[in-house]
Amino acid sequence: MQSNVLIVLTAVGLGLTHTILAPNHYLPFIAIAKARNWTLPKTLFITFLCSSGHIIGSLIIAVIAVLFGVAASKIEIIDGYRANIAAWGLILFGLIYFLYGVKAARHNHSCCEHIHTKKDDIKSLTPFILFMLFLFAPCEAFIPIMMIPAIENIPMLTVAVALAFGITTMITMVVAVGLGYKGVELLPFKKWERYGHMIAGAVILICGILVEVLGHVHHHVH
Repeated sequence: MQSNVLIVLTAVGLGLTHTILAPNHYLPFIAIAKARNWTLPKTLFITFLCSSGHIIGSLIIAVIAVLFGVAASKIEIIDGYRANIAAWGLILFGLIYFLYGVKAARHNHSCCEHIHTKKDDIKSLTPFILFMLFLFAPCEAFIPIMMIPAIENIPMLTVAVALAFGITTMITMVVAVGLGYKGVELLPFKKWERYGHMIAGAVILICGILVEVLGHVHHHVH
């Protein structure tokens, strides 16, 4: 019983630390929210949807692995491909958004306000792109911790571990984005507002590069 509780608590700890230590889990949402003048509720809702996709993507892989007895080494290869797709997706999206920001910054203030109109915001593909990127982004720690009770054929513990890791990750992402959103409001962002899209693009681009570089480091270590 104690070992089961320890496994669940480990899942909670991994969900918390893997989210906090990976800025790509929250910085893109904060940067885009400020650039596109999203409200806090809208920002948190989009973060919640993307965090759900982040967990669902890894959960699908984990369930398939358990049902068909896929070896851990093969799962790591699959997650490696998913990580590359997510990283290069962030890099490409960040670069495109940065270039869009350069174009937006060249307009005068009245044009910038037109860019931020509600109609344009609703039509934006940004939330969908973020969701797809997080759907492909693997939770490296999720599948190994979930496989421990799954291999021992303990269904209830497997579900408990999945819920503990998933819910912790989602809550941590939402809280981190919320705190970051309120924190940015304390900064003198008004005078940099016309460069908001450029800043958001640069943040996403840097996050993508970090994910790709750290992914290669992780691969060489193993």
